[in-house]
Amino acid sequence: MTNISEIAPRETSNRLYALVCSGAFFAIATEALISLLLPLLALRNELSLIQLGVIVAVGSIGPILLALPSGAFCDHFGDRRMMLVSALGVFFTSLAYTLFDDFGLLCGVAVVGGLFRAMSWVSTQSYALRFISAERRQKFMGHFSFVAGMGMLVSPLAAGYLAERVSLTAGFQFMACWGGTLMLVAWRLPEIARPEKAAIRVGQVILDSYRNALPLLARPVIVVIMAFTLLRLAAAAINSSFYPVHLDQVGISILLIGQLFALIHVGTSLGTLMAAPLTRYLPGPWVLGFALVLSTITIAVVPLFTTVIPIAVCTFLHGLGQGISLPQILAAIGRHADHSERGLVLGMRSMFNRVGYLFVPVILGVVAESAGLQVAFLSTATGILVLVIVSTVALLRIDR
Repeated sequence: MTNISEIAPRETSNRLYALVCSGAFFAIATEALISLLLPLLALRNELSLIQLGVIVAVGSIGPILLALPSGAFCDHFGDRRMMLVSALGVFFTSLAYTLFDDFGLLCGVAVVGGLFRAMSWVSTQSYALRFISAERRQKFMGHFSFVAGMGMLVSPLAAGYLAERVSLTAGFQFMACWGGTLMLVAWRLPEIARPEKAAIRVGQVILDSYRNALPLLARPVIVVIMAFTLLRLAAAAINSSFYPVHLDQVGISILLIGQLFALIHVGTSLGTLMAAPLTRYLPGPWVLGFALVLSTITIAVVPLFTTVIPIAVCTFLHGLGQGISLPQILAAIGRHADHSERGLVLGMRSMFNRVGYLFVPVILGVVAESAGLQVAFLSTATGILVLVIVSTVALLRIDR
């Protein structure tokens, strides 16, 4: 296998550049697909709103517990190898969702599937950050995030069509193929040269990852970046859990729900391209804070509407805010994390992402069961907004 240290002078190679970006196209889109398909599966199986919230939330348990080790595995065993393993796991767990009707078994599949999907995205990001030089990172991560958004745009359209015209099972089979395609991408990528490490057991890598993370959490800027990544995905957890429930309740078809999910990622893709130009006029923390406020407010007000046009506008703006924020967070990690620890920091980012996914769906389910979706959306979003304001002020003081 070719080593990337041998092709460094050709870093600008269009083929390799496109191949690295294509990893983002397949790696993150499975999160959009599970956000579309899992709530619909819960409704088909006649689960309660609380059970729906729980089954979405438990998908975050594995990533929270093993997010740091997954990043450490990237540092120790190599990003490409972890991409291969995680893509295989995504393929099989995606197929497993449709094999069970029992709530407990579905929760078990959700736990394992969430772990592999998170590892897939962490390893793909880690490869990209190691691949690109520091002076080109901001522009490249914008392109990388744009391609990721395009994957999240196209895949729900196809999955929604299959779920509507064929069956919900066909939608999950499509997700398995989409996530599994990352294996082919990783197979074509060259290895990235990394420092020689002594042979070590997997268990030791896990323990070392947590031990090495503690000093990172002593750095205030890392803590604030992790807070932003938690809040970004806390807002996204609203649309990933009960957004399709509201759409189903107001009579919107699965095909159109898939199109609305795609519209989120139209906004996300445009937002990623807007992120770098915005930082020419505003400090990065202001851009990041504005993006999260926009994303949170626009998803929170969706239950106030029952017709497609206003829902579509809010959906697009939610995606735009999500898109603007992602390159800002990745660039901040690039600025404040050493080359050798970026896999660990990205694993930590994945862990904090999932903390939002763990709590928000359960809170929404409990409140929605007793007070309705409108109250659930608005009250949860209010808490997120308060924390976004506090985090923005903190980052303005730290990241100068």
